[in-house]
Amino acid sequence: MKTEIFPSSFTGGNRRIELTGTDLWITPRIDNVFVYPGDLDLNRLKDALSHILALWPLVCGRLLLHDEEHYIIEMSDKAVPVTILDNTELIQWPLNSNVVRDNVEGQLQPFLDEVQTTKLWHGCPNEPLFRVKITRLIRSGQWVLGTSWAHVLGDACACLNFLHTFSCSYQQMELPALLPSFERRLWSKNEVDRSLLPTMRHLFDALSTEQIQEKMMIEQETHVQLNIHFSGEQITRLRTLVDDSTLTIHDIMIAYIILTLNVSCFKKDEMIIRHTNIIVNYRGVSDSIATPGKIYGVLRACVIADNGESHSHKTGESHYNLLSVENGQSQTSEEYQINIDIQSLQSANVKCISIDPFINSSIPFSRIPFGFTPLESNEGDTLALDFIRRPLFDLNLLVKSEALTADQIAEKLDVYLKYDKPNVIIFGTKYDDQHTLEDNHYGMQRTIKENKPPRGIDDIHMNQIVGKDGHAYQDGALFIQKDNQDNTYVAFFFCFDSQCTTEELSK
Repeated sequence: MKTEIFPSSFTGGNRRIELTGTDLWITPRIDNVFVYPGDLDLNRLKDALSHILALWPLVCGRLLLHDEEHYIIEMSDKAVPVTILDNTELIQWPLNSNVVRDNVEGQLQPFLDEVQTTKLWHGCPNEPLFRVKITRLIRSGQWVLGTSWAHVLGDACACLNFLHTFSCSYQQMELPALLPSFERRLWSKNEVDRSLLPTMRHLFDALSTEQIQEKMMIEQETHVQLNIHFSGEQITRLRTLVDDSTLTIHDIMIAYIILTLNVSCFKKDEMIIRHTNIIVNYRGVSDSIATPGKIYGVLRACVIADNGESHSHKTGESHYNLLSVENGQSQTSEEYQINIDIQSLQSANVKCISIDPFINSSIPFSRIPFGFTPLESNEGDTLALDFIRRPLFDLNLLVKSEALTADQIAEKLDVYLKYDKPNVIIFGTKYDDQHTLEDNHYGMQRTIKENKPPRGIDDIHMNQIVGKDGHAYQDGALFIQKDNQDNTYVAFFFCFDSQCTTEELSK
């Protein structure tokens, strides 16, 4: 019997996350088989899986390929396939070992519904990234749970965290406190330290895929796998033998294994292990992708509505609001609030200029894809805007202009946005309901009170010296495509009156 399990609530919202670096190890998958001596409650198991999928919307997603270059997981809230069958042939579970290395014999394959990772190379909106197979061994009363996890969802650590959470939910235990954030740490090129590369043999002496496969086949014939099981008590005891608090359990276990081999197994001096290099994936990165709750970047989208508001009378309003969809031709694309600051005090305090047409070859408008693209707030990202360090226009036109009232700014925007639904390119910071935001965040208030999209773009203005938002290479701007003609845009630039003194700009 085959069934499909949907998340208990649709939390994905078609959010997308682009994969880079080792995330693009597309072909591998992580298969696990668990054998239980007694019955499994199938209804409880289905409910547990449904509940966990709502917490892990990435697992319900699909891998897409855009422009033959960008791999993206879309959290599309699709179902996870579950296969359930009875086996009357086997007397009992046939394998005695607790750990089974199954690269060649395929002993575990009958108990798995494997993710077809070869379909993912070109993006496959129909191929699940996680599959489950449940087999009941009728003659022994044992149950076998097989899971298949596409590596693009995360490495073994991510897979085990998901399965542990799944297990806790099934057993009706308290779930782990830390749940996934679905963010990526975006490294800039100038952060790479190559001095240690020669010690990383798996990178420095990397082999081709064919060479790796040949080496693995030879090792299957010449090596025997040794499985060592450490109990929790033994690991704790090992830790007490070492006073150095900078060493991890991982370090100590490796040292113990090497000592055991040197003392008990190696009879010749040339066989003794004298030093080792330990390579780990470090997850405790302290600096975030962006300021808390926000990600700087650029959104290319199509305006679909003006929220039904009359933009001609905005006195006292703080923002000019739009609704946009990230791709006007898609039925599943994300919708965004566009929140343009037009007044934050009782009197006029926002400056605004428009340039029509805007001619500047430094912004490759045609190469900016639909959707939101995160940018790095530094000189290395050529798309990041900085009105002072990387001028797009004569900044004096903006800073020496008079502050306008909310009505005046709204009328300028109405000319292009009130009656037309153009494509827009917006530089600013993205927020959504998955981030930790202050309680009074303007966009989240509108989400709750007015049923607006739970994500949006704000800070669409100069950000050089604006309190918490003050970052170089993180300025905001609005570009409106005219008549859908390539590279034909009108530009809007905004700043607050308080940003415009000579002393402040010199900083």
